Amino acid sequence: MFYPYLVNGGLVWMLPIVFLSFLGLSFVLERLWYWILYMIHAQERKKTLGKIFQSPWQLSLAMDCCKQSKDNVVLTLREFLLNYENVSLPIAERKARLFAESKLQESKRFLYLLTVIANIAGTLGLLGTVVGISMIFKSLAQEDSKGVALALSTAVYTTVAGILLFLSSYLPLFFFQTLSENLEDALDSNIQKLKDFLEVQEKSKMIFEEKNISAPPKADILKEPQDTEVTQIKEDAGIS
Repeated sequence: MFYPYLVNGGLVWMLPIVFLSFLGLSFVLERLWYWILYMIHAQERKKTLGKIFQSPWQLSLAMDCCKQSKDNVVLTLREFLLNYENVSLPIAERKARLFAESKLQESKRFLYLLTVIANIAGTLGLLGTVVGISMIFKSLAQEDSKGVALALSTAVYTTVAGILLFLSSYLPLFFFQTLSENLEDALDSNIQKLKDFLEVQEKSKMIFEEKNISAPPKADILKEPQDTEVTQIKEDAGIS
């Protein structure tokens, strides 16, 4: 079906474009599958985040809320909490951001190759156009009408094929980059939110402990007036 167009466009120029088209299509389908799974896993994110930040807050309960989720944002927060259980808050945040960076790089897989394919597609289309025009001038000089028609087909078909390949690679690339940027914003905002939340929890715990330390034991408060009262009774009775 498409073979006559390949022949008319010139196999030397059309075959690389066809090969890159299949290659780009495979990358686009792989990324589509990745983002479909991402959106499925992200459906319960809001509900899970509500459980993580619920009050009264407990670290063990917050970690349990993250266990069943496969959402990248929730997995990053779980990594944050796991590290926070063993190390200080700044170190736990740093490790969580490294984990988030790995998830972000995973979301950008093959995007660089799609960029390369889009650039090569435009170059091949332009090259085919230039070659076709040069063939036209040569055929005109030789007064070869058949050669002119063949040269025109080479210029037109390679240009159209290059443009189609460029669009089929660039438009999905733009879409996937936008999704990756949204994921980056979600990861960054939720990590910062959890950090601020944990800082508040630590301050509340410190204030509670300071109040307990500064307050005298109830037994001593009760005992002191009792001892004073007994001494006063003894003095009134003349007992030393």
